[in-house]
Amino acid sequence: KEVSQHVQLGKVNNCSVSCLLTNDLQKWDYADAIVFDALYMAPIKARSIDKSKKRINQKWLFNFDFEPPIYNGKLLAKRLVQTLDPLIDWTFTFNPRGDFHKPHWGLAPHAEDATVFATNWAENKNRILLWFSSHGCGSNFKRNEVFKKLSSYLPDGSVDLFGGCGKRDPCGGRGSITNPKAPKDCVQRLAKSYKFYAAFENSRCRGYTTEKLRTGLVYGMVPIAYGGMDRSDYELIVPADSFIHVDDFTSLENLAKFMLELDK
Repeated sequence: KEVSQHVQLGKVNNCSVSCLLTNDLQKWDYADAIVFDALYMAPIKARSIDKSKKRINQKWLFNFDFEPPIYNGKLLAKRLVQTLDPLIDWTFTFNPRGDFHKPHWGLAPHAEDATVFATNWAENKNRILLWFSSHGCGSNFKRNEVFKKLSSYLPDGSVDLFGGCGKRDPCGGRGSITNPKAPKDCVQRLAKSYKFYAAFENSRCRGYTTEKLRTGLVYGMVPIAYGGMDRSDYELIVPADSFIHVDDFTSLENLAKFMLELDK
């Protein structure tokens, strides 16, 4: 399927070797690597995969988009996946454990001469938990139900859910806290009232974490993570003590008690 409108073709800049990216099938036999993108493979039939076209030393990569297999996986026929599996050399996905990592975001180290100030991020905050959610309100693992149950153990008026799955977004956009077009001053003012942010993913898959964790960190709230297969997926991208994972507790009630203890 033609994907040139989604891919910047031509010479790759800032690369240590001379690299040319193309969708010209006439260059297949000369390419050092062939990338199969799951998002555009739905029309392809297993029988159309010609194993003989993979030349010696040519690498085949499987690129899986930012969404987990439970969503994008539905685009691919099982037989097609089975045909490709033994031919794929490398993966390029959201999973940090893959051959090539395609993260939603990343951390950058402070400059050596940067001044880091100790900040009391909880100061003057009068609410406990915030969540923006506009998609996946009926997700397979029922993250909304988890949020509601956790909220039931917290004081009335201390929890807010904004967006398509909750109350009207006070900053005017769906899930504005993660929307780059949202008015930042509004988002920042709103976040200053909350101590924790619900970084709840729409699926629990190995290595699947998104900008939701980043949202809490950027806006000065402690992320309550609910995603990945366990907390180890998060520890691959952020310090272990920079977030709380729901799985750290035997029950949501115990998690709420811990949050209330920190709230004091």
